[in-house]
Amino acid sequence: ANRSFSPDELSVLRILEIPVAGFLDENDDPDFLVIEEGDSAQGKSGRIRLARRFYEAAVSEARVIRPLSRRAYILCDLALILDKADCGTQAQEVMGYAVDSATGIRQYRDREEVFDNLAAAVRWMQGERA
Repeated sequence: ANRSFSPDELSVLRILEIPVAGFLDENDDPDFLVIEEGDSAQGKSGRIRLARRFYEAAVSEARVIRPLSRRAYILCDLALILDKADCGTQAQEVMGYAVDSATGIRQYRDREEVFDNLAAAVRWMQGERA
């Protein structure tokens, strides 16, 4: 049975604010969405699978956003969220996607503005780890 999640149960859901219902296929077992009280192995693996699914969906959706400057900012925001959630590897990967998007911006001023903002975000991420 599906139920709503409290922010304390799964921070990824709280941060991304994505409804769970859209991520179930008819082949999926909805029981993995139930988060057990405490730290059971089944509850933890369900949270990990769900978080991975949200991450993949968020990156997939963000990679088709136009214009490129908006895509870069959305990916940068996602990288900052992941960094704050102690997912450093995924945060660096998504920040790389943001930089790749910014390199495709043709207008010099727009591209430079986006790069300046991405550089500030990277400095903030590195400061958080120090």
